[in-house]
Amino acid sequence: PLIMAVKKGRPKKYYQFVYEGKKVKACRVSAVLSYCNAMTDSIGYQNWVIREGGEAKAKKRTMAMANRGSRVHKSLELFYENPDKYIEYASALCDDDKKYLNSYRDLLPNYKRLHSELQVNYFNNGQAVAGTLDSCGWLNPHNIYTDKAFTNKLHIENTFGIADYKTKEKQPKEVLYVLKHCLQLAAYKLALEQTKGIVADNIYIFSASPRQLNIYYAGKDKLEFYCNEFLKCLDAYLNKTKFDWKALEARSGASWSSDWNRMVYAKDHKLPQRIYIKPVITEF
Repeated sequence: PLIMAVKKGRPKKYYQFVYEGKKVKACRVSAVLSYCNAMTDSIGYQNWVIREGGEAKAKKRTMAMANRGSRVHKSLELFYENPDKYIEYASALCDDDKKYLNSYRDLLPNYKRLHSELQVNYFNNGQAVAGTLDSCGWLNPHNIYTDKAFTNKLHIENTFGIADYKTKEKQPKEVLYVLKHCLQLAAYKLALEQTKGIVADNIYIFSASPRQLNIYYAGKDKLEFYCNEFLKCLDAYLNKTKFDWKALEARSGASWSSDWNRMVYAKDHKLPQRIYIKPVITEF
């Protein structure tokens, strides 16, 4: 059995836990992906820094967006844990934050949460990694679909999966953003199974913009691909070797045309499918 021994507070570069009676020092999932996927080297990021007016202003904007994501995430947790507190907390948010939270309106009652903010570990052949997953549970997508033709084509046999909450002013325009999220959730899938003995066959990315929620879904067949790719990332991180992210993009079978609505797919691509839902306009 795995026993967590992580103190709460400021995130560290590593976790410590006990595995089969021995203390293990594990790197963080986020550290592995940051090392392998140099987001700051991407053309999209560089162009964004220029638009923001320089590195300093871009970092300040990044911190503001991260803080917003934390506030929205706290609201989502309160929805499940304490509905009265949820209304109180959500009502006190600034107008901009409320726009993001409103985008989750149709999702919340159709997602049955099992665990949230759960710290999980993975250890194999001397390699250890750990992290904190946002949530895992069952999605009932049929109550939130608006594209009926798409609904009839998509069949999710087992809706249990690992989910990640994102807040984005605009949807990213590069494949690497999607791949990074998928690899992150694949790492949590491996760790959840080892830590809790719970098997997740799906991953969900809940990406909220001020106007609507975008849900991206990948099932068991694609998840196996992401798990294998994450283990390659982990090996590169631990051995301090280069991970070829462009080669990963090629293996995924997708390329970018303009945005997530204009993805060019190979027939057997590994990118997640988008679950179409209507824009949400509500007020607290």
